[in-house]
Amino acid sequence: MKIYVTFSGAEEQARFVIFVDGAETVAALRRRIAADFRAVFPARPPLCFFRMASSDGFFLTDSAILADVLDEGGAVTCHRAD
Repeated sequence: MKIYVTFSGAEEQARFVIFVDGAETVAALRRRIAADFRAVFPARPPLCFFRMASSDGFFLTDSAILADVLDEGGAVTCHRAD
């Protein structure tokens, strides 16, 4: 699946695209986003725990399967916990 990733708050200018298997969970996507964020933006502080919302504004639970809650080419907005 192709997922567009955006951030709210201080990181809102940070955006990227990520490719993941639709059978993965939201928790796996969260870990992948944190790792890719560090690779794409090495000068920025690492991401701390955050919530993710689908493009329609619903927060996603870690156990949900990506293909069940996101469409191909969908978007998530990441909200930092701090």
